[in-house]
Amino acid sequence: MMVHRHMAYYYDTGERIIIGDVVRYGGEEGRIVFLIDEGAYAPGYPKHNWEFLRKGIGIAVTKMNAPFHLEDSDEDLDLVARDGEPAIVRSADFWPPLLMGCRSGTSPMFSSEADKFFAPPSVSFPLPDYLGTLFLLRKDIISSLGRNPGTSNPTGCFAPLAGAMAILAGVDLLAKFASGEDAPQEVAARFRNFLHKYFQLGSTDNEETICRLRDALIGSFGLRSQDDAGREYRFDLTYRNGPLITAFDVTGQVEVRVIALQRQFEGAVESFRKDTNDSAVLQRNFNRMFPKYGSVFVK
Repeated sequence: MMVHRHMAYYYDTGERIIIGDVVRYGGEEGRIVFLIDEGAYAPGYPKHNWEFLRKGIGIAVTKMNAPFHLEDSDEDLDLVARDGEPAIVRSADFWPPLLMGCRSGTSPMFSSEADKFFAPPSVSFPLPDYLGTLFLLRKDIISSLGRNPGTSNPTGCFAPLAGAMAILAGVDLLAKFASGEDAPQEVAARFRNFLHKYFQLGSTDNEETICRLRDALIGSFGLRSQDDAGREYRFDLTYRNGPLITAFDVTGQVEVRVIALQRQFEGAVESFRKDTNDSAVLQRNFNRMFPKYGSVFVK
């Protein structure tokens, strides 16, 4: 499916459609030759010949004398190649890239416990041993989102509900270590504070949306939530590329892209790791929380 946004069209993978893209539609290959909404036209397809259509996409297919006109979104349009290079993704086997948490070249942490806790999910440890809870959680998140955490290769298995729940549980975990306290009545405040500092969400509305998602998935194990003002949130989780949050205010429907949430989470992990390595206060908080929440024994 394509999504029409602000005078532009996008493939289902989140990539913007541009002039010259080689595409497949209805089993036929063709080339994008005009995007009326953007005022973009390929050589040989002048604007005055096609602007009467008012909107949509032109696809030049070899078997047709004139470009095929696609007026609006259609789930059958796939990107095949761009600038002479094969597309990285194909609709049938599309697995968007995740942030794999690699830390090659970075210095060791301030303690062996912190090294264990912040270990990148791509590494392996001999068993049995005590392994960091954050390390294990990040591994499971990557696995639930369709990739092998050791190789980053697609596995063909995708569990968005489990992945989103694990990410939000990871924020809860990191919020304990950031604050140095674990009082149950402060869970919501800790979660919100960590989001505000370490996630790049762009607005307090988006922060509120992620807080509501946490309540929906972890607090009530569902996809519905309500804020203090009575506004209802009805969540859809999707694996598609694109912005983290797309809200539909009239219906209360909110689409959350789990891949974007995972990228935000990994960025937050890395920023918090660096801050902890540089801050005596955060190191003290870390040492206070680690005995209770920092590691588990794995056979």
